[in-house]
Amino acid sequence: MQSNKHIDYEQKSQAVTEYLQRQTSQAKIAAKYGVKLSSFQTWLRKYDSEGADGLKKSNKYNKYPVELKYAAVSEYLSESVSQQEICKKYKISSKTQLQRWILWYNGHKELKSAGLGRSRLMTKGRKVTFDEKVEIARYCIAHGRDYQSTIRKYNISYQQIYSWLRKYDNGGIDALVDRRGKAKPENELTDMDRLRIENKMLEAKKQRIRNGDTAIKKIEGDRKETTLSEIRLETKYTAIKELHNEYLYPINKLCKKLQISRSGYYKWLNRKPGKRQIINEDLSDKVMRMYKKHNGTLGSHRMRIFINREYGVNYNHKHIRRIMKILGISSVIRRVRHSCTVSSPKEQAAENILNRDFKADTYNQKWLTDVTEFKYGNGNKAYLSAILDLGDNRIIAWVLGHSSNNELVFKMFHAAIEDNLNAHPPFHSDIGVQYTSPALYIYLVL
Repeated sequence: MQSNKHIDYEQKSQAVTEYLQRQTSQAKIAAKYGVKLSSFQTWLRKYDSEGADGLKKSNKYNKYPVELKYAAVSEYLSESVSQQEICKKYKISSKTQLQRWILWYNGHKELKSAGLGRSRLMTKGRKVTFDEKVEIARYCIAHGRDYQSTIRKYNISYQQIYSWLRKYDNGGIDALVDRRGKAKPENELTDMDRLRIENKMLEAKKQRIRNGDTAIKKIEGDRKETTLSEIRLETKYTAIKELHNEYLYPINKLCKKLQISRSGYYKWLNRKPGKRQIINEDLSDKVMRMYKKHNGTLGSHRMRIFINREYGVNYNHKHIRRIMKILGISSVIRRVRHSCTVSSPKEQAAENILNRDFKADTYNQKWLTDVTEFKYGNGNKAYLSAILDLGDNRIIAWVLGHSSNNELVFKMFHAAIEDNLNAHPPFHSDIGVQYTSPALYIYLVL
């Protein structure tokens, strides 16, 4: 099927004209031009709303306000209308855009207005005094570290305000003093100046709390989007409760700031745990006990088997996977080792006489050898060195040890030679350091 990007403006116009003249059906026109039926329907929608210009390829980035996003998603989920109709009504560029908003909404993610873009804020830095730095930093902290508004207000660069706040967080007020090219600052701060500036910063933090910006930061932090209760917007409800208890901030202002209803918050606050939440909490206890019992080695599938067998229940592995994700636990997975042979330089390796001819007509004609690593217990390792006779695929000698070194290989060859005194076959190995070392060469020659 032809890709949509190869259909130019003339072909789109011709296809739309054919349909409007009722020459044939939508499906036949889409098949004729090698596009999906949904793509052709999108052309019709854009032609109907924007005219012929809607069929032209646009390099413009469309921006949609947050109110439009919520209205479009809510209408689609609550009414029996198609996505094409929603896109036509709200002038949304494509169904893909609407589907992305629906996915975010159902995933309990907040829909936001399109940003202004950093390109507008890429202003050049300018020289500022120490007092200006303090004033700019105070303003940015008071407004929830809103870099964009700070850059527009004071005409500075993003690098400047970001570095000043980072210095203040790490070293306090003294870190904002410019010490470049000087052993000491020109004007030392007195205790009174330092106290005055610290009071300004403290007042800025209080102002930020009064503005409700702390609630946004708490939600955008390390909170889990999914909880055991599976209630939408529970992260916002929890943030409001904590901020009200900690800072005595008015609940109605917090609800307005986070765009949720006050009645919805109190309904959540006074709710009783539902049946689903009780099941999830009980399952989470079982998962944690089983996880600790098996030292974190169980994934969702094996966890389901052990829990169902021990407690006589019938949980689905998807349900257990969701609970493990909420609890932040996962199975311990061993990393795949792509190579365990430590090679030595090739000039120390012997000639490859065998050349992949792994057939022998009789005993003691060709020997193969290698060292195999085994893991056991809590991080312990064992190494098995063995010799295989290609005549009957029999292990004629083997040695087990805790180190893969020359001594392990010497013991193996000594045992093989003692059991086969009259045998002088060539033996084949890889180019590991045990087999290409000068010590082994001397041992075999002598």
